[in-house]
Order: sequence, then C-alpha cells, then structure tokens
Amino acid sequence: MNGSLRALLSGAIDYAGMFPPASLSLEQSADNYFRYCKTPEAWMLGRLVCPAAQLDGLAAIVESHPPPNEVRPESPGNWSIAAVLPAGATVAEWREKLDASLPAVRRNPLAAKIGAIEIRLPDELTLAKTYGELRGAVEPLAAALAAALAAAMLPGVVAFIEPPAAPPVPSAAHARRDDVICWVAKAMAEFSKKRSWPAGRLALKLRTGGLSTTPYLSSAELARVVCTFRDQGVAWKATAGLHHPMFHYDAAGGGYAPGFINLLTAAVLTDVHQLPEPELQSLLEDENVASFAWTKEALRWRGRSATIEQIAAARRRAFLSFGSCSFDDPVAGLEALGWF
Repeated sequence: MNGSLRALLSGAIDYAGMFPPASLSLEQSADNYFRYCKTPEAWMLGRLVCPAAQLDGLAAIVESHPPPNEVRPESPGNWSIAAVLPAGATVAEWREKLDASLPAVRRNPLAAKIGAIEIRLPDELTLAKTYGELRGAVEPLAAALAAALAAAMLPGVVAFIEPPAAPPVPSAAHARRDDVICWVAKAMAEFSKKRSWPAGRLALKLRTGGLSTTPYLSSAELARVVCTFRDQGVAWKATAGLHHPMFHYDAAGGGYAPGFINLLTAAVLTDVHQLPEPELQSLLEDENVASFAWTKEALRWRGRSATIEQIAAARRRAFLSFGSCSFDDPVAGLEALGWF
C-alpha cells in the first residue's frame, strides 16, 4: 500500500450497515464493525453510524459482548459512534425531535464514544425560493442545535448537518437540488463566522444519491457543490452510493455513481489547487484507472498532484469521511484494481 493512497483513505469509511441498501440489524452491524476493527484493513475504518434511537440497544450489545481490548495497531482502538438524530419534515417537528433526542443521547452509557451527530434539516426548507429565504430559516436551526448540544453536554462532537431532501427536478415550489445544498453551505459558513460553535465542529453531510427516491447528483451538480464547500471553507462528509472506487453506472441507483476514489481525490486536489468546476467534473467522471497514480510521496491525477502532507491536511480540513453500508465492497473494489 503506497503512502499516498493510505493517507487518502485513512479512517475514511464510516460504517453504516444498518442503513439501506444493506439494512442490517443492529446486532449484525455492530458485529461487523468490531470484526472489521481486527482486520488488516482496519486503518480505513471510521465511525460506526447508528440511529440515535438504537443507542440503548448498542450499549446493551457492548456490555454483554465488549469489543476486544487488543485490536490491530491500524484499527481505531478508540472506536467511536456517529449518532443519527431523527429528522422532521417541518421546522416545528424538527425542533421537537431535537429536544427529545439529544438528552437521551447524553444519558446513554456510550455517550463518551459519540464522536459525531448527524441530522437532516427539515424538508420544508426546500420551499425557499432564494438564498435569503433559506438562510433566514437555517440560522435559527443552527443556533438551536448549538444550544441543544451544549445543554446535553455534548460540546465536543462533530455536528454534520444534511441539507433537506429537495426533489431532483426544480419546480415552481422548489429550488434546484444543487442550489439548496450550496445555499445551506453558505448559510452555515456565515453562521459560523457570526456565532461561536461549541467546542466541537460544524460540518455538512452530502447525500450523493443512490436510491430510487433520491437519484444521484449529476457530476456537474457534484462538482459545483464540492467547489462551493471549498470556497465557503466548509468541512463535509458524503454518503449514499459510495461503495465502489471508480465512477460507474449503477442500474439499481438509476444513474452514474461517483466513485469514492474520484470523490476523495477531487476533494483533495481542489483543496490544494482550487480546481475549476469543469476540471473537477472531469475528475469525478474519470473511469480510467491509469489516470490515477499513487506513490510513497504523492498522489497524481493527470497533471495534478498532492503530497502526503497536503492529502492529510485536506482530509482534516475539508473531506472528513464517507458513509457506506458496506465495508467489504470498498475493500474488494480496491483489491480488484490492484491497489491493495
């Protein structure tokens, strides 16, 4: 394994086995996660993604079958959880669920293991026609989340805020999907400049698609969104459909799917080189394995490169991780390409 590829993928995969399309039980997902912690590929493993409502069950599993104290040096010995809070369709419902769920998260025996929380903004925010309208709705919700985290004594977690699920085709009542995502990124960046956030970190969660109800973002939309995250200085994670390394057509998901290598490389190189959207789109759509080169000093894509130090800095500053309901698929995909 070359140092540059290791830097790109270190701790990158948040395991979300309980979510579609895998939809495993809590017991299966927890068993898989702790088993992955003992594999040679454990260095790629990030957090265990768990719905907040399932945390009590997870605590019971850990109590009765504690994870091994001795794990491989490459694994996240200090394993952690990303707790997914319930979302609400309306602002009122969202606030009600937030107020009910965070105190329960704090009381859970595994509270010290929670390194991140994830929450989607209310769907009704997609009714905003302009950036000003959406910003006016987002800022009070961000303030409420910050206050709730502080009150629940969870000030050190990374808070991933997911934009609302806008329909893929804009209408008189809805803005474009990429507009909504970019507006949320800008609103969160402006909020962070004006208000102090708890000791943790505010970040965004990007759903790339992959289910019939949420078609994939196009490469052009994704390039625009990634550039907006960069320009706004927003840290982010991605999820949905990122099982395979390279850009490909996914018949089940109903569209061309971004490869996680394409997306990670795009995030790093645009952080280092400020890539314009057309070049970023070309990178995201590149199916040619020979375009990507990994050495012990740097990664290279066509005429662009990033050193190991630059890769690590971009991963800390910009692209934090990606969620996948499978850990085996990404590993197998890398092995099939001869990169393991």
